[in-house]
Amino acid sequence: MNLPTICYVLTASLISSACQSTDKLTTNTADKPPPADTILIAEARLNEGTRFNPTDQAITRDDVKSFTDNEPEKPVYKADTLAATNKAYVILFSRLYSNETIGWLVTVNRSTQQQLDKLQVYYDNAEGMTQTETRWLPQQQRAIVKTETYDEDGKPKIATLIYQLTPDDKFQQTYPNTNK
Repeated sequence: MNLPTICYVLTASLISSACQSTDKLTTNTADKPPPADTILIAEARLNEGTRFNPTDQAITRDDVKSFTDNEPEKPVYKADTLAATNKAYVILFSRLYSNETIGWLVTVNRSTQQQLDKLQVYYDNAEGMTQTETRWLPQQQRAIVKTETYDEDGKPKIATLIYQLTPDDKFQQTYPNTNK
């Protein structure tokens, strides 16, 4: 199975669940929460996604390997649609297993189901040498990615990068400014 098929399966399942939850919200709008200004992409958020397993469903291990650039062992995969533009969906895709958790924001073309771009937005491993956490600002279509790395002496180094979703639905680093 190729990457477009993966994206189609992910998008279709997420759209289906989103449509079902939208139907429920329209019947009781008094309890409808306001739209989120900021979504913290941390381990708890990654666990909220729709679960799928490449050995049990249409997505194969080779498909996941091509997407993540890594051979999965026995992780749990989850996905959650965080935003939509006129042409694309912004999907939070995660790979969770005991000693490493990784999350990506992936843009997928709505009509062709092709992956347009991906951005690693979460990372945590058992060694604890590097940790990445992100705040997604849906109204601004912006990701604030904070990475904390520890040197051999245990001293932290923190780097913050800001990415903007461009009109062609790709992530462009805007801070620090790379166009100097």
